[in-house]
Amino acid sequence: MFLKGVTAIQSAKTILVAVSMCWLFQPKAAAELGEDWSYERLFKKADLVVIARPTANERRSERLVLKDQQVTLGRVVSTFSINHRLKSNCEEKIKVFHFEVIEFHNTFPLGSPSLVQFRDKSIKANVGSSILGLPPPEYLLFLKKRSDGNYELVSGDYHSSLSVRELTAPFEFGPKGAPVRDPDKK
Repeated sequence: MFLKGVTAIQSAKTILVAVSMCWLFQPKAAAELGEDWSYERLFKKADLVVIARPTANERRSERLVLKDQQVTLGRVVSTFSINHRLKSNCEEKIKVFHFEVIEFHNTFPLGSPSLVQFRDKSIKANVGSSILGLPPPEYLLFLKKRSDGNYELVSGDYHSSLSVRELTAPFEFGPKGAPVRDPDKK
């Protein structure tokens, strides 16, 4: 997306503020849930801990309607390519089952599910003749093995985001705040 009159630094600040807000409010969400999902607890409860990159997100027809929350969730199966194994062993590619919000039936309800969506593409903004963006991230995943041999997030379907940390490369800037490279090119 081209933002006329917006400098690379202004765009970078906007992206950083958005990412920071998500990061800042996660502990608040965890506190509201009344559960402490510390790294120690996540690691202890997990069958598998990996750093991985998503390669596909398959949306299934399975739906879960939470009437008390006024929300419909849809099943997603995300495929990951494993970069590092931190606890236990697994195949080079794994499938992780989770839910995403399909529809809110009313206004955004308080206490709604804390779900995760895995970004498998870069986020880019054209700024002048330069491209500013974040490359596709890796994720730190705390997983439980399902009976079918696939995986799910250790904090459960309803608050799956508590079992995931997005790991993103830092912005690279050149002279006068110009981006150094296209985020999709290595």
